[in-house]
Amino acid sequence: METHELDECLYKYPISATVQNSVIDELWGAEGLDDTGEKSRNISLLSYFDYYAERVQRNLLAGHEFGLQNHADIVWVGQSEPSDMDDAIDLCASLLTMTEVEFKQNLATRLSGRTPLVWEENSLQDLLDHHFAPQTQLCADNGKLGKLFTARNLDRISGISIKWTTNLTDHLRLTDDDRVVLVFQCASFLKLQDSLGRTLLPKSLMKETLNTLALLFPSTDEPTREWLQKQRKSASIDAQLNKCGALRTRERRIENFSIWHDRLVILKQAFDESQPASISQWWFDRRNTVQWYTFWIAVLVFAMTMFFGLVQSVLAAIQVYISYKNIRSGRQLM
Repeated sequence: METHELDECLYKYPISATVQNSVIDELWGAEGLDDTGEKSRNISLLSYFDYYAERVQRNLLAGHEFGLQNHADIVWVGQSEPSDMDDAIDLCASLLTMTEVEFKQNLATRLSGRTPLVWEENSLQDLLDHHFAPQTQLCADNGKLGKLFTARNLDRISGISIKWTTNLTDHLRLTDDDRVVLVFQCASFLKLQDSLGRTLLPKSLMKETLNTLALLFPSTDEPTREWLQKQRKSASIDAQLNKCGALRTRERRIENFSIWHDRLVILKQAFDESQPASISQWWFDRRNTVQWYTFWIAVLVFAMTMFFGLVQSVLAAIQVYISYKNIRSGRQLM
């Protein structure tokens, strides 16, 4: 390992491209790549290193001093299992998996609102396999996830806001009285992990999470791409987010998902049960076409009734005015 590139101070920001490439090579080097590994190196991991820098700075601000000074130290800890460096292990485990791994929940995590993965026993692999096991306890009233079920429509139809997260554990979690859904936005990290021959995260997790992103951000949907462009003006969003493909009709069913099954059921239920609260939401809400036509026909009839009523009132006023003028003219002639 050529350490001169990784000897750069851990808390220096921004992290140079040379250091980023060295970190990727050492943490998930050529030994872990499969036949498509070379292609994966062309994927930009800017959002991952934004998370990397933020996670390191948060540990510094929390007062954790565990002797890590440069990126070489991160790589060293990531490749070893020192039993006396809990905070350092938590940090490296988090950076390896983009999950908030902790021996015990600390103040920084509670303040950040992130959901931690508490690692008290067994291996990190066991922890991840257990947490990201299939969750299929809930039943959906309607298992079809139609074309309207996109992040853009969650926002504009049901009023469920999208909040971006870099914590994979929080993906698709509803918060704030079901008015906000957290979405893991680092698609480039998922694609890199999916291309590796060996990874700590379950292979099924990467594929299924990418499918949920293809569901919420279909690459073939031009309005969604335009919506994401607007989102990027106010937030740092992974450029690969709208490059996850698009699911076919038979793939857009809840039973095709296992790890994120229950969260999708809850999110779909919140979407279906939401009622339009504004004229714009009524206009965009095409979930029930009969209801949509009924509402807008009623609005049209009401508008026409008001219009013709107004016209009749105006005509009546004009007639009264003309009659009044005629009466005055007749009196003047007499």
